[in-house]
Amino acid sequence: MAVYDESKAPQFISSRVEFTVILKNLNYGENRDDKSEINGFSQGVEEVFLNALRNNPYISRKELSKLLMISEGGVKYRLKKLKNKGLIEHVGASRGGHWVIK
Repeated sequence: MAVYDESKAPQFISSRVEFTVILKNLNYGENRDDKSEINGFSQGVEEVFLNALRNNPYISRKELSKLLMISEGGVKYRLKKLKNKGLIEHVGASRGGHWVIK
């Protein structure tokens, strides 16, 4: 955990008729080792997708979208990236198929 930085303290601005409070993001600029990005794809997200597919190989894109709380387009994009990397493969029909993790 980072040490408190006085430059990120809340700012209070007031006049006769209004006041404003500015809260700065304490996490901004913090280095996070859990999400190393390689080729524009976060390793943390990649692992979450692979775990979801391991737990339920028959999961649909719509179900993945709800589970991971991202759009269906985002799921489609990330699945395509995983397929292109050779990490997963979809076997069978579009609706009745399943995912195989290589």
